[in-house]
Amino acid sequence: MTNLEKQLGFKEALSITIGVVIGEGIFFKASSVFNNAGSPTLGILAWIIAGIITICCGLSIAEVSSSIPRNGGLYGYLKELYNEKIAYLYGWMQNIIYYPALVASTSIVFSRQATYFIQLTETEQKLLSISLILFLSAIHILSTKTAGKLQIIFTAGKLIPLFVIIIIGIFYNGNNTGIIFSEYSNPSNSLGFGSALLACLWAYDGWISVGNITGEMKNPAKDLPKAIILGLSLIMVVYVSISFVFLKVLGFNDAITSNKIASDVSLIIFGKVGATLITIGILVSVIGAFNGNLISGSRISYTMANDKLLPFSKSLSKVSKFNTPIYSIILTSGLGIIYVFTGTYESITNICLFSALFFFLLGVTGVFILRKRKITSKYKTPLYPVVPIIGILGGSYVIIDTLFSDFRNAAIGILITLIGYPVYVFLKKK
Repeated sequence: MTNLEKQLGFKEALSITIGVVIGEGIFFKASSVFNNAGSPTLGILAWIIAGIITICCGLSIAEVSSSIPRNGGLYGYLKELYNEKIAYLYGWMQNIIYYPALVASTSIVFSRQATYFIQLTETEQKLLSISLILFLSAIHILSTKTAGKLQIIFTAGKLIPLFVIIIIGIFYNGNNTGIIFSEYSNPSNSLGFGSALLACLWAYDGWISVGNITGEMKNPAKDLPKAIILGLSLIMVVYVSISFVFLKVLGFNDAITSNKIASDVSLIIFGKVGATLITIGILVSVIGAFNGNLISGSRISYTMANDKLLPFSKSLSKVSKFNTPIYSIILTSGLGIIYVFTGTYESITNICLFSALFFFLLGVTGVFILRKRKITSKYKTPLYPVVPIIGILGGSYVIIDTLFSDFRNAAIGILITLIGYPVYVFLKKK
């Protein structure tokens, strides 16, 4: 990172911040957020609190990134801050759970959204998800350049359906107007506020990558914190606004039962033709998230395989005649296909984010370690130590609450992560 040319300013940093965070989560986690929160007011509050936690964590990770000029993002930071074992478990978790689960969940979301155009049984939706994984994996194997160009198109199209729904939806006058924050509640089926926060954090996920651009910025000490605060604040406004529109148009009871809430709202607001166009935009956004996750996930396994830190590293580190990491792509997509068969969208994403959240908090805690070691950088976390403490406390609350409210998925995530330790010991001895 330190050898790269410093050519990024505030505008670039802002666009990167927004681009890496906004994915498919807001379109399909809104129902889960309100259902788990148990009421409209608590649901909106969850989006706001999750946004504040995300901003605090992002500002803290920015200092860690600025202070530790290592490749590999959080993997490199954890190795420097703690030890290779912890860093390895994080890398293992990303390869075995995180990115394959992202691939699986986005393909499931795509299939669920496709039911707007054609009725599909649950089995047929899974088959469509697998077909999407196989198709895009083939593109990635044949040409990284083509996959990259697709990502540009998908990223440009992801914001369109969001802004259209918000702008038109705010002025929509339907039957539910005026009863958005009434006493409607769903306490019997809700998992709790912590689970609602976890669902929100999924939609905010991606903030961990924001600090990785520090080494390429002209003035990171000045521009990076502004980009993080403004970018994540704008995202929070967008998420809160569109959630408000969902409630306004559908009402609380219909909002918590919809499995394609954005399309349902679009159909009411815009009619058949307009909703069709919005749904196509959502599908583009979902494919963009899938495409980016497959690129990132396969490169992490390829990098660790080159360091001989994965089983079958010799194969995973190979490239095809098309100069693509073919076996690493197959690993990520193959595990994604397995996850499609074994879990729903909600359980997969909860396992995925819960497993990653612990390591994210270790990265945020790194700010205190750096200050204790007196390692300085041009960028300093504002309002230290309040900002990192808010991030740590907020994330810790979500972890503890999830252990009680959704123990099964939490236990699965912990178990798969810990399996990496004997694998690490074996590989080091070998």
